[in-house]
Amino acid sequence: MKRMLVALAAALLVTGLLVFLPGCGSDTAKAEEYLLAGDKIAEEAQEESRTAALGISTILLELQAGNVNTRAGINEITTRFKSDTEVFFNKSDEAKEKYGNVLKLKGVEVYKEYARLMIDSITFREEAVFSFTAMLGSAGELAGMFESGTEVELAQFQAVGEDFSNKFREASENAQRSGERAEKLKQKNNL
Repeated sequence: MKRMLVALAAALLVTGLLVFLPGCGSDTAKAEEYLLAGDKIAEEAQEESRTAALGISTILLELQAGNVNTRAGINEITTRFKSDTEVFFNKSDEAKEKYGNVLKLKGVEVYKEYARLMIDSITFREEAVFSFTAMLGSAGELAGMFESGTEVELAQFQAVGEDFSNKFREASENAQRSGERAEKLKQKNNL
């Protein structure tokens, strides 16, 4: 009888410890599942952001070449750009949702930190794309003013371009920094 109690106590002790050891609790398994899903979707979103960047380059070349110089023309490319980036935003939201699920779990702090960094990286990438849409809106307004006969100075167009450039660069750099920190954390902790 004494042996059975000792064996039962040992089994309970081992089972209790397993819950607290990293990788052994059910929340850890869930965290790993969410991170794998989030990483896969985040990679798809990253690919879509590359497509968006190519779209930005194409539109900027059109604007610089003077191919688009009316408010209607700018509105058309803005609509096209928003349509082209819809998949990027959908994938970004989907990835952030998976990472957000990790934040609801208990006892998986390293996983939570990784999820936070990935959410930050995705959010900054979204800000970069949003900044371009805002720039197109401002350019459209200036083109409309020009078309209506309102005097528009070259400095106004340059200011719009510089503002976009600064916001885009800052958001892109922040996205990269967060992504790099997440990757280091992932490697260091074998996530």
